Amino acid sequence: MKQFSDFPRVSLGILPTPLYRLPNISEAMGKNIYIKRDDMTGVALGGNKVRKLEFLIADAMAQGCDYMLTTGGAQSNHAMLTAACCDRLGLGSVLVLKKRGVWQKLGNQIINDLLGADVRFVDTDDYADVYAEMERICGELRAKGHKPYCVPVGGSVPIGSLGYVNAAREAIEQGAALGVRFDDIICCTGSGGTHAGMDLGARIYSPKTRVTGIAVDDERFRPIVRDLVNETSKLL
Repeated sequence: MKQFSDFPRVSLGILPTPLYRLPNISEAMGKNIYIKRDDMTGVALGGNKVRKLEFLIADAMAQGCDYMLTTGGAQSNHAMLTAACCDRLGLGSVLVLKKRGVWQKLGNQIINDLLGADVRFVDTDDYADVYAEMERICGELRAKGHKPYCVPVGGSVPIGSLGYVNAAREAIEQGAALGVRFDDIICCTGSGGTHAGMDLGARIYSPKTRVTGIAVDDERFRPIVRDLVNETSKLL
């Protein structure tokens, strides 16, 4: 199996993030419950996308790309963190965001401006329209001599999911240092990449640990996560 050192990676996050027991909820539930503080990854406002971006941006730079394009909702944390990481590393960023009734600039939109991101809004609910616009913008950039790198919503592609294979390893090793083997790991399932990486990481580093993702739509995400697990495993 390949090691994480075999893959291009840029150092962006403050890792490892803390892991500790939650005494009050543990007592209330009659279980030992721990939390992994990936809100403390350290870039901009923090969050899970930093781990993915360490691998995605490294892959882009290895290919000689000088612009990153990504997408999400108008207040996308992934898009904002992409802009923050690109700004840190001297890359251009274009954020192609769903407008969906946004009428004033606030929240992450203000941060995106401060980070120098080129923000384009698409008034649609269909990501097919968004990805078509991303391809059009890529053509614009190539015509100007740039080399763009496109990242889908949430950074949820196999290379990005490597960040959460590594996070699973990190959490399992932190637990072992405390004398704990986790029976279950619970995470959110949004675009699927974090869940897929955690699932694959648990299979590799702690096969008896179950990984469960909490999603708003179980049936829609099952094939997405399954395919990401399979495709990410091929990288390793």
